[in-house]
Amino acid sequence: MLEQGATIGILGGGQLGRMLSVAASRLGFKTHIFEPGANPPAAHVADRVTTANYDDAEALNAFAQSVDVITYEFENIPTSALDILENIRPIHPNREALRVSQDRITEKDFLANLGFINFTHEISVIGARSENGDVSCFDPGENIHRGGILHTTTVPARLSKAQRMDAVLMAGRILNALDYVGVMGLELFVTPKGLIVNEIAPRVHNSGHWTQNGCAVDQFEQHIRAVAGWPLGDGSRHSDVVMENLIGADMDRVPDLAKDPTVSLHLYGKAEVKAGRKMGHFNKIIPTPSA
Repeated sequence: MLEQGATIGILGGGQLGRMLSVAASRLGFKTHIFEPGANPPAAHVADRVTTANYDDAEALNAFAQSVDVITYEFENIPTSALDILENIRPIHPNREALRVSQDRITEKDFLANLGFINFTHEISVIGARSENGDVSCFDPGENIHRGGILHTTTVPARLSKAQRMDAVLMAGRILNALDYVGVMGLELFVTPKGLIVNEIAPRVHNSGHWTQNGCAVDQFEQHIRAVAGWPLGDGSRHSDVVMENLIGADMDRVPDLAKDPTVSLHLYGKAEVKAGRKMGHFNKIIPTPSA
């Protein structure tokens, strides 16, 4: 179990790395980002940033020596980099989780786009597993995509009690089978015959951003707790939430969104607005009625 003041290394300095760094800081940890690009979003909040490519063995070695544990915000990490890092510090989630996600067959996406998979809607489950094997899942969210990019996630999702239980149990089985440590995103198609797994993402996930305002402990803190060897927190949902991504010119909506008392804005500090680029997101909170 890492003590306060320990340093968590994060591969990738995008918005997920940024939000992981903020969560780590709240728990008293320092963060060190490894990122090839200059001035990434996570650099604004992390304690230290190494700007180097993933084939820079010297930089990778120095990075690993400077941290106590390593995690990542994206799954396409070169094998050669992992070979260096894992010989110096533990990496969570493990390489098996990365291998499964990197080798994922995408025919379900392809067939779904052609209409061959008869699904009514898509959901996702954000699950977490600790070092000692405890598993905790957030409520499933219902996703809508536009142009191949997540547009909204609504919680609770339209599911029967049995479907909700099935989704959570599927996430738990996958987490245990991979001996996983950290947070994972599991995307599922809801069909008339049951649930079909669409994608496993071995990291914190865009469809889990609603947890920042819908739960006492969000997906980012849950991930930091897991990789640091801490007990998992309580991810129970206290509010209904609609998360919406702010893509490109959607940033023009920020002044009006800032006036809405039910909206919590999360902006990523990216210097340049581009079409199709995730610039931030907001959570619209809908308190649940008292019992």
